[in-house]
Amino acid sequence: MEPMHWQYMGALGGVIGIGWLVVVPMYRGWTSLNTRMTARVRASSTLLAECDGARPATQGPTLR
Repeated sequence: MEPMHWQYMGALGGVIGIGWLVVVPMYRGWTSLNTRMTARVRASSTLLAECDGARPATQGPTLR
């Protein structure tokens, strides 16, 4: 086999891999994951705000 054959195969594999990483999450949807992660981030920011005595990050920035 010629050396260029392996380069073309590698490029094709890269294109298919990148396409897979982009298309599959859009097709399956990330709504449930986004909902769970949003709830966890909100809970974490609330707990950190209670520990620091500051406002939670979900209420907007504070000027100091």
